Amino acid sequence: MKQRVSPEEYITLLNEELKLHPESVEEMEFIPSPEGARGEDIVGYILKNMNGRKDIFAAVSQKIFLQYRTR
Repeated sequence: MKQRVSPEEYITLLNEELKLHPESVEEMEFIPSPEGARGEDIVGYILKNMNGRKDIFAAVSQKIFLQYRTR
């Protein structure tokens, strides 16, 4: 069973996992969507500074998705 976390915690987990990826760079990050949203107003996340590396974001997103849920 997936662990339930808040939308903010989910994005934090994504960013923590992103930093561990050997090919990520410091500028890459996940941010709330819509930009600036907080709490239950968060409907997803945006990939910032991906530098053409959707593969990194996809791998990180999948890993966190398999372990956690927000709703």
